[in-house]
Amino acid sequence: VDLVLHVMLPQTRALYRLEDLWSTVPRRAQAEQAGDGA
Repeated sequence: VDLVLHVMLPQTRALYRLEDLWSTVPRRAQAEQAGDGA
């Protein structure tokens, strides 16, 4: 139950989001560059 509550915490979710952002940064950068080109 602690695990579920921990995952539901906003701070914990933010940490996971940060990790996702770090792994998605290169893709987002490329997408933004492509968007600028268009």
